[in-house]
Amino acid sequence: MADNGKQDHEVLAAVTGFLDSFSDKPTPLTETRNFVLPSTYAVDWRAHAGELIQTTQNEWLAEMERRLDRMRDAGLSSFVQALAATTDDLPPPRVWIDAEQGIAAVWAGFVMRSNGEEKYRGVGAFTLYRSSKEEEEEGGGGGGAGWKIAAYVDARWDPEYFRPQPTDEKQATDELLAAARAFTDLVNSGTEGSEDAALGSVLPNCITHRLDDKNGLQSALLEDLLREENILTEGTGRRIRKVEVLDGEGRVVAGVGFLWMHYTVVTASGETGAGQTTARGTATLTFLQRNEKWLVSGMQEAERLPL
Repeated sequence: MADNGKQDHEVLAAVTGFLDSFSDKPTPLTETRNFVLPSTYAVDWRAHAGELIQTTQNEWLAEMERRLDRMRDAGLSSFVQALAATTDDLPPPRVWIDAEQGIAAVWAGFVMRSNGEEKYRGVGAFTLYRSSKEEEEEGGGGGGAGWKIAAYVDARWDPEYFRPQPTDEKQATDELLAAARAFTDLVNSGTEGSEDAALGSVLPNCITHRLDDKNGLQSALLEDLLREENILTEGTGRRIRKVEVLDGEGRVVAGVGFLWMHYTVVTASGETGAGQTTARGTATLTFLQRNEKWLVSGMQEAERLPL
């Protein structure tokens, strides 16, 4: 079995390498593309301005290049984004790894500096998949096999005007597990109107990724995935696929939530629609809070190990 400390270091190194790759670097950001799976997604939540940007990693990088070029034309000489020392509003890095499933995550505080002056603080939630050489070639990625960023969500704020306090970890876990279970219960029920109700708990254009042995890495809008899987076993009124949330660990700051979660999959078959547990998985879910309700902004799953 691989050493956990070594794996933590490898995952955290992928995140720090990603941030270093566009800090004080010229455009185009060729090196940055070596740390990401290009078709996967990024969400930028600017808490101080109430602005939300949802995009793919490729689109996010293209916009980052344009932004850096504009800032340099306006006199910017230095731009750095790096993981930060722990403060009252910035948490220490937390790493989760499921090596068997090939998925990992990092929740960490960061600081952005322009011309040596701190401009923003923030927290980033990174989900990573361990890619093979073959997956890299098929996905158009670079930099070889290893841990690659598949989802990146950050919340940032100007510390001069706004200093959010992270929510207690137990409270964050309880809130986000409850939101995840409420969402999956609606999806699982298969009753009239439940699908629309489930989509009411999801931000528009929410992207999901699933990694499994049969199909490799798949990306889709969560809305399309729910509609595709909301298939009833013929003549029984039972859903074919149901997900049961087992446990998890959550983090919350500045209206952004992150959940590392374990689940099982029950598949119905036969005339009776009887269910059988066919797989177990690990997922990360990101949430944004709207009107005191947690809305899913992204979901990454890994189901490589059937029971």
